[in-house]
Amino acid sequence: GMKKAAVNLAHAAKYVGAGTVEFIVEPDTGEFFFLEVNARLQVEHPVTEGVTDLDLVRLQIEVASGKSLADLIPEFLDGNRQNLRGHCIEARIVAENPAQGFMPSIGQIVAWAEPKMPGVRIDTGFGPSSEVTRFYDSLIAKVIVTAPNRAEAIARMCIALQDFHIIGVKINIGYLLDVFDHAEFQSGDIDTGFLRREFD
Repeated sequence: GMKKAAVNLAHAAKYVGAGTVEFIVEPDTGEFFFLEVNARLQVEHPVTEGVTDLDLVRLQIEVASGKSLADLIPEFLDGNRQNLRGHCIEARIVAENPAQGFMPSIGQIVAWAEPKMPGVRIDTGFGPSSEVTRFYDSLIAKVIVTAPNRAEAIARMCIALQDFHIIGVKINIGYLLDVFDHAEFQSGDIDTGFLRREFD
């Protein structure tokens, strides 16, 4: 399946290092099609870390220093999903205004209070007094939650987002809460057209 195709691609390209092969799936037939390769860690790499308990940054450095994944994480190389634990979701907090077509919002962050609770990880380089400028990506933080199952992960994410307060720039937390509260999202019965259909 997809794993074999991704491994074959990496071997054919003589690729060494962290990378992600992306596919798009036709839900009715199960056919999958190559989309792209990202020759780096993905923005969503904490989701993999959340369900595997691996440190992908450390592993990337270990491989670059000549070590083999076969020696470092042999239990994950056969693709056995029993090695995964729980459910993990990541939400990207961006300095954008969803009510105005996700117009970027720039300026000084004057107040910042992030959630601190079990099962919640915040990855960010911003905080109080940071400046959001027009020169960089609008991503200012990632909220990553891990829980035993999808329903609990969504509930934990909603609590975490409600407890994340940023003043000084427009952000998308209200929009994300609407998405997480949507019955279709909660059921997992979504596709790439979901946001346009339901939140246009």
